Amino acid sequence: MDIIIYDIKNSFKKNFLKWVFWCVFLLVLCVLAIITLNSENQVNSSLDLWFFLFTGVRDYTPGIIQFPPFSWLLIQAFLAFLVGDYLYNELKENSFYALLRVKKRRDWFLAKVVWLIITVMLFYITILICLILSSFYLDQNINMWGNYSNALFKDHLVLSINPLTFFVLSFFSCFITSLVISLVQVLLTMIMKPIYSYIFIIVILLISIYVPSPILLGRYLMVIRYIEFFSNGFFEGMYIILCEILLFFFMLILGSVYFKKMDLI
Repeated sequence: MDIIIYDIKNSFKKNFLKWVFWCVFLLVLCVLAIITLNSENQVNSSLDLWFFLFTGVRDYTPGIIQFPPFSWLLIQAFLAFLVGDYLYNELKENSFYALLRVKKRRDWFLAKVVWLIITVMLFYITILICLILSSFYLDQNINMWGNYSNALFKDHLVLSINPLTFFVLSFFSCFITSLVISLVQVLLTMIMKPIYSYIFIIVILLISIYVPSPILLGRYLMVIRYIEFFSNGFFEGMYIILCEILLFFFMLILGSVYFKKMDLI
């Protein structure tokens, strides 16, 4: 427990400016999005802000020039930035002394995983707070689809369910996906420099935009891609969430085994 508290305090101290930058960036992005959603006499809710930020793009059509969704990509890149080099620096600077305190490598590694989960949770909590605050400026009832979401999901069965239900499903799915991707990034920092693991994650996200493969996790961070899970009017993508949870634990075990064999001297 002590090592977990240490990681939380230490990471907050080291990443304080990163979190400030993220909060400022998110606030500016939300303000610009709200201005867009309120333009041309549109009626939208705070859920439309979520759809706006996490829309992504539809599956790529060859022969058509398609630019990446920059706001979506920046949000995902910022999470990778927040996860960053904390574990790498701890391995280089404090692992020997920390292991003397906790005595078991497994406890040290699991503490870093708990730190990662808390980091991703805080990331999504800040987004949730912005969505709640946006309700003061977006007047549409959250139990009704707004103009933006109606246009976004036009002619698709996803509009047949309650928008709040769809928000909860997509929010939770994005959280789990971010957790898995962040764990992959952290594990990569045990074998390479953080800048390379960061670039790897960004490349995977970019590939997810243009390659319609179910193994590219970036596609599950794009709300527009959830249309395919509502072909019969109800959510059929629960297996994706279960597979991601299993993948998370598999990567956790793999990372723990590798860490036990690492030479920390």
